[in-house]
Amino acid sequence: MRVPNGGEHFDADHVGGLADFPGVNVHLTGAEATAALQSATRFEKERYKPAQRAHRPTLVRHMPGTSEAWRGFEAATELTDISSGIVLISLPGHTRGHAAVAVDAGDHWVLHAGDAFYHRGQVDGTGKTPKTLLATERVIAHDWHKVQANYERRAELWQAFDPDLISSTPTTPTCSPKPEPAPATIS
Repeated sequence: MRVPNGGEHFDADHVGGLADFPGVNVHLTGAEATAALQSATRFEKERYKPAQRAHRPTLVRHMPGTSEAWRGFEAATELTDISSGIVLISLPGHTRGHAAVAVDAGDHWVLHAGDAFYHRGQVDGTGKTPKTLLATERVIAHDWHKVQANYERRAELWQAFDPDLISSTPTTPTCSPKPEPAPATIS
């Protein structure tokens, strides 16, 4: 079973190639599936394009609950129906049901966070987000306050420097902390 890049959210720019995988099961949060199929606002009706699901993919709804957490994110669920070591983490904000997907790759975890942030500086503090990028992100956010809370949690992960975690988004393919250089030694 293949899970295309659409598990984190159903925006048109993330599911454009979905029809190339007929019969695929698409795993996403229940909130995101509802938003895509029963858009509540004019903006959601523009965001979720019916033509991109005209081939009728199976949407498998998951309800990450607060009883399960993953590395400080309060709502997560392991997708054991696919395989152990795949975790869907609720990160609403960018969309109503936006999520991150974490995959256990053996010696490390890979956290793909979709559009949870647009600029590396929002997480690692290395630079200021360009104003136009920030404005775009804010305009298309379903809930700007939740987007900002997601920044804070991702920044905490960054600061904690967990060497077995690699983090990525479409706009920052590898956004993981770099270890501090070892102190100089005198021999």
